Amino acid sequence: MLDSSSRHHQYIRVSCRSGRSYADRPISFGLDGERYDIDNVESEWLEPGEKHFIVVATAANDAESEKRCHICYDTREDLWRLCEKQ
Repeated sequence: MLDSSSRHHQYIRVSCRSGRSYADRPISFGLDGERYDIDNVESEWLEPGEKHFIVVATAANDAESEKRCHICYDTREDLWRLCEKQ
């Protein structure tokens, strides 16, 4: 499992909805060659230069592949990363 304090983050591609600002709500992401649709955003918070989300997602081609993940958008670097997968 990746730890949010680790420097070895896995960078991911994320599609999101944007309202007043970019990355208001993630809707899907790519991980390990699979596309995951985000079914639920359990929590979200801001840290300096970052937007964090705990999400529940399922693989687009396998409804039974549910994952709970912590993803983060780095506003300074304009990059998404997977911080933790459960």
